[in-house]
Amino acid sequence: MNLGKQYSRFYEAIAANMVNESADIKKSLFAEFGQLWVHPKVSLVFAAIFYREVLLYHDPGVDDSQRRSKHVSVCLTGIRHLLWSDLHSSSRRFRGMYIFLRDEVVFSTSISVDGHVGAISDRFQVECARL
Repeated sequence: MNLGKQYSRFYEAIAANMVNESADIKKSLFAEFGQLWVHPKVSLVFAAIFYREVLLYHDPGVDDSQRRSKHVSVCLTGIRHLLWSDLHSSSRRFRGMYIFLRDEVVFSTSISVDGHVGAISDRFQVECARL
C-alpha cells in the first residue's frame, strides 16, 4: 500500500494501489467484473477501481483484443457517468480521476512502443479527449 500518500477519496487509494497488486489478483477481479457487466452500476465501480490499470497498462490475463476493448469501453463509460454525476451535482468527488485522465492519458507525452499512449488504442485516446 501507498501508506505515505493521503487520499481524499476511497477510489483514489484503491486505484493507486491496484497497479501494485499481483497479476493473479487482478485477473481474478477482472473475471468477477466480467460476470457483472449486466448490472447498471458496474461500470462506475469498475472505472473507479481500475481506471489507472486499464488506461495505462495492459490488463492481466487478457490475451484477446475484443476483451481488452470491452474493458476500456466499460471503463470509459463509467468515467463518463461519473463526470456527468459530478457536473449535475456541482461536486468534485472524482476530480482526481479527471486530472489523471487529462495529464496521464489525453495530454501525455509518453508514447509506448506501438505508438499509443499507455495501453489504449488511438480510437480510445480520442474518446478520452472527448470526455
